[in-house]
Amino acid sequence: MIISMTGYGRAHAEAADREVAVEIKSVNSKAKEVLVKASETFPFVEEHVRRYVAQHIARGRVFISIRFGEYTKKAPVGINEKLIKEYACSLGKTAKKLGLTYQCDLKDLLLLPGVLETPRDETAQELYARAIEKIASLALERLAHTQKKEGLFLEKLFLKELRYLERLLAKARACHQAYVVRYKAKLKKEISALIGSGQCNELFPRLQQEISSIARTMDVAEECDRLQAHIAAYRRTTKEFPCGKKLDFIIQEMHREVNTLSQKASLDLSTIAVEMKSSVERMREQVQNVQ
Repeated sequence: MIISMTGYGRAHAEAADREVAVEIKSVNSKAKEVLVKASETFPFVEEHVRRYVAQHIARGRVFISIRFGEYTKKAPVGINEKLIKEYACSLGKTAKKLGLTYQCDLKDLLLLPGVLETPRDETAQELYARAIEKIASLALERLAHTQKKEGLFLEKLFLKELRYLERLLAKARACHQAYVVRYKAKLKKEISALIGSGQCNELFPRLQQEISSIARTMDVAEECDRLQAHIAAYRRTTKEFPCGKKLDFIIQEMHREVNTLSQKASLDLSTIAVEMKSSVERMREQVQNVQ
């Protein structure tokens, strides 16, 4: 099943008397990476959401944004007096060291990180994290919807390219067979000319060696058979999930066979080999976006 790595999902709802919005954006990447950023410092929430989303992503770089709105109800707020003292002491020492004038203003100190705090025990934190997880789950569903939609587009593109490759492959086999027939006729004519000149016995060993070498070089049946097998494997793999890494590997093998084919190709066949390369390259570019 083709699922794209790129997508976007957003959801918002109330959690613990606050409006919370979760946005999830994913882009393509060789590995799996989940990054979380919240508008306020809630490490327990960030880690909880990161683990949850990571379980539902096979591959790609995922960016999660958590935005906290205003409290819908009054929440008990505490003041970390110990931290205020540490801030005031540290700022006073720094001002003295730098020769600056410093006046301790409580209003400014209250704006520093961690001074104002909403008391939460571990149970409350866990419940809060789970409430936000539900919002993230909805955003994840919407992300998955866009990824599946993009995946259907990619699947159609791959199937179109595979059918095109198969037509080119059939054309390549026919072209090569016609070339072999022409080459045999030409070779037979040259051998007849050698026999007529009386030089056949003298040149026969060398002629055998040349014919054997040319036959090995010209034979593209193995490359065509392997390419056909890779096309079939690609079709089967598109039904799996996740399949991105496996498809990428098959594409590499297809590219290798087409390269070998082009090296052995006659002039007529080389044009078809170039078209094959273009088709494989188009799939290589798109497969980088598959989970």
